[in-house]
Amino acid sequence: MPDEKALKHAFVRFRGFRSHVFGSITETIVDEYHEILSSLQKSSGDDLAMFFIPPSKMLARGVPPVSHKNLRYPTYSRFDPQFTTLKYCDEKFFREKMERLWDHFAKAGIH
Repeated sequence: MPDEKALKHAFVRFRGFRSHVFGSITETIVDEYHEILSSLQKSSGDDLAMFFIPPSKMLARGVPPVSHKNLRYPTYSRFDPQFTTLKYCDEKFFREKMERLWDHFAKAGIH
């Protein structure tokens, strides 16, 4: 049985979150999305597992080569490429998940 008050609160939070996501989709953004999604799932009683971002979609980004001040062109290392310690989600993939979640609740008459 849905908890209407908690569902309304979670959905208002989702609506605000959805309208303020810009730029790179960092781990922090995905974590906040998952918190909201968990609240929506708990309060609605719906199985929303398909809307979570799987860990396999969180990837590190390559770090560009360092250029030295005295060199005209960047120098490239002969070693393996380096990656950021932070992980990011593809923005298109993330937005598609959010829009599908939005549509899920719109079909249920919640908006």
